[in-house]
Amino acid sequence: PGGPTFGSTGAWTTSSGTLLLQLAAGQSMSTSTPTVFTIVVQNAASMQSAQTPTAAASGTNPILAAPMSTGVLAASTGIWTTKNVGESSSIQSADNTLSFTIQPSATL
Repeated sequence: PGGPTFGSTGAWTTSSGTLLLQLAAGQSMSTSTPTVFTIVVQNAASMQSAQTPTAAASGTNPILAAPMSTGVLAASTGIWTTKNVGESSSIQSADNTLSFTIQPSATL
């Protein structure tokens, strides 16, 4: 409620592990309020190492890709002032809800 609205679908590229979300026409992402969104995935059936998601933005105020958990960006037109990710399960083959919280330093 009150946050930016993403388009109705995202584009997932399995080979790179990339999820592309676009803001819906006429929407923006505010610098004053974190944006929280969730996706549901299924964990691998076999053990695997944890992955560190990254967040990036393109458009009027692009933000370079940065790890969600740590790191600072080099010179850029913007940065992620908040970039967190959490999960509901690490059990093999279980459904896993990933929750992302991002907040840009420049309105997107």
